[in-house]
Amino acid sequence: MIIGSGSGGVLRMRDGSRCISWQISIRLEAVIDTSVRASYLTDMSDNWQSSGRASAAGPRLEVLSAHALRLWVRDSGHRIGAEPFVLVSTLPQRTYNRAADLGCGSGIIPLLLGKSGRAAEIWGIELEEEDAVLAERNVAGNAMTGKITIRRGHVRKAAAALTRGSFDLLTCNPPFFPFDAENGEHSPATHEVAGTLKEFLASAAQLAKKDALLAIVYHPSRLLELLATLPVFRFGPARLIGVHPARGKPASFAIVHAIANALPRFDIRPPVFLDEEL
Repeated sequence: MIIGSGSGGVLRMRDGSRCISWQISIRLEAVIDTSVRASYLTDMSDNWQSSGRASAAGPRLEVLSAHALRLWVRDSGHRIGAEPFVLVSTLPQRTYNRAADLGCGSGIIPLLLGKSGRAAEIWGIELEEEDAVLAERNVAGNAMTGKITIRRGHVRKAAAALTRGSFDLLTCNPPFFPFDAENGEHSPATHEVAGTLKEFLASAAQLAKKDALLAIVYHPSRLLELLATLPVFRFGPARLIGVHPARGKPASFAIVHAIANALPRFDIRPPVFLDEEL
């Protein structure tokens, strides 16, 4: 997630690196759908603005004009990060029959999947009640009630709420960092307070059809753990895309694709640089 620093459009990534949101662009070369890329660039520029219509305790409206989306999010000082846009943009250019987003928050990934036509039927699972309510509000407000369904609950119970073995696309942006009880309070969005990597992968494995695609956003510091754990849940790692704030800077996050019930056949794709114009 990108966190606003409160000065001149300078944003700070979760790992502390900085980027400029109004000038953000991405170079995905052959990996990205160019129409989605153009929309992403417009949204991350001057057409992506907060409406300012939020009380101190209420949600905030973000307008993603290029996608024709209006998204209510928690008014906690956080901006929508680059992760959902890059994740959806780097999916194969096809339409999946059924998609599930595990830990969908306020619904940004399901909404992007719906708007881009990447999935015919989309489900979102979210534990936090406030986020689940906002996700339902966003689905209705963007006229996608017939396409996207939100379920409130823990990812470990997703298979009970949905149909096992029926999804050909699974997406997730799980918490990046382990829970540390001795290091103060942690947000469930950034730390494994309410769900671990293994729980997300176990749920994805239960929901996946044979040859389903799992697309996951994860932190570089835990990539080895992710790649080692995927085969435990019968996912074969297939593709890695590093996402960097700028050339010469360490990756802020990575996109990993894995195929259900497949042997690993790893492909490292060209990196994404968030500060470069096309």
